[in-house]
Amino acid sequence: LKIYHKLLTVMMQPQEQQELIEQPMRSLKHPTRGISSFKGKKTPEVLIDTAISSLKNIISTTTTQCSRSSVKVPSEETAFDACNIGMARNEILSQLKLTGDIFFQEEDYGMALAYYTEQLCLQRCIFPTKLIDNAITMNCIGLTLHRAGMRNKAGEMFQSALQIRLALISQKEEESLQRQAKRRRRDRSTFECNGAGDDSESPCADHPIFPTLLCNMGQLLIGMGRPSEALKAYRLSKCLSDKIIQADYKEHYSSIATILHDIGSALHTKFGLLDEALQVLAEAIDLLDSESAEDDLFLAKCVTSLGRVFYDDGNYNDAIDCFEESLRIQRDVWGKDSPRTVSTLYRIGHILDLVGGQEEALKKLHEALQIIRSSSLSSSRQSLDEALSSQSSHGVSMTSVLKAIGTIYHDMGNSNQAMMAFTEAMVAAGIDQEEGLLSLVEDGDQRTALALYETMANVEALWSE
Repeated sequence: LKIYHKLLTVMMQPQEQQELIEQPMRSLKHPTRGISSFKGKKTPEVLIDTAISSLKNIISTTTTQCSRSSVKVPSEETAFDACNIGMARNEILSQLKLTGDIFFQEEDYGMALAYYTEQLCLQRCIFPTKLIDNAITMNCIGLTLHRAGMRNKAGEMFQSALQIRLALISQKEEESLQRQAKRRRRDRSTFECNGAGDDSESPCADHPIFPTLLCNMGQLLIGMGRPSEALKAYRLSKCLSDKIIQADYKEHYSSIATILHDIGSALHTKFGLLDEALQVLAEAIDLLDSESAEDDLFLAKCVTSLGRVFYDDGNYNDAIDCFEESLRIQRDVWGKDSPRTVSTLYRIGHILDLVGGQEEALKKLHEALQIIRSSSLSSSRQSLDEALSSQSSHGVSMTSVLKAIGTIYHDMGNSNQAMMAFTEAMVAAGIDQEEGLLSLVEDGDQRTALALYETMANVEALWSE
């Protein structure tokens, strides 16, 4: 955080500095977001280079301090030095991971891999018993290898990390047997009366990193064209997640909700298992306990994913309810006129049109259109032509919204309003007058094509009269 504050003090104006100081410290949970959230506002190359340079200096400094420290004489001073050594070691590991995360975000996977690998080597040497930390770092390495296109090596890394869970289970079983033997020797009758001893698995074995690894393995296997194996990985990830929920490890619920969302989305989009996806996504939503805006937005994401499943299942009313709830959360966090709400408004308008609610659909689509226009024209860096030809607002283009509006007006028999919407869509798409309105029609979009043809014919007839 000190690093981030110093960097942002250099890169930002005094007013922005004050805003940073007043912000809640949510970046403690996700420190790399402190850098990524400022991409585009200032020169990202300078920011990233400065960050990496600062992190390297910290790693170098703490390594030097650690090597100079001594614990040969057991005294209060050397005990303090030993504490400093431990802190220095942890600092080195955390900065190695943070630097790797920055390179990963910048898609420099070679450098990210170098820092993650060095972190793993140091962890194994300094803290050989912290197997969970090793699994977390190995997951980072596997994701980096996957992004870099080295899928086989990524799979090997994920599998190696999953072996740690077996080691933890074996370790727990051995400890449990030793305790049982001691109890038998101490009071055999009492032990037999109480039943078997401890659980066969360690709480450490029920850590979210292991279902996360299986979820990442499933994604990897899909990319490798092995869907049946991917489905097994996703379902096993779900089983491990259920174990954590049943064990009532509430501190892991947020992580498990993220995993369940990814599993549910994959079951929906990759395998078409709608009923199973609905169940998993509903479980993810039940686990969430919103304590911050960040949690609220993830809840909105889960509800949106659930709405998409309902939509593909033909359950339009439930889909509308989900998207309306997602829109409510988004507006609470971002504000009513945020461009980030456009895609949700567009979805709601589209579904309302399907169920015959044209008036309500037009209302939602016009809201989306007004937000796009306002956000485009409010930017002083854009000319009017650039604003009018603005293609998208968080995944939904102005052209798409206008075509949907024009099609609904056509279905309602309002040819003039339909022609106005289609003409504005042509301008927004940057289509020349010579190309004509029919250039708006995409392959397979029969409804828009029919609406355009009939609208043009109706308007031509009106002009002739």
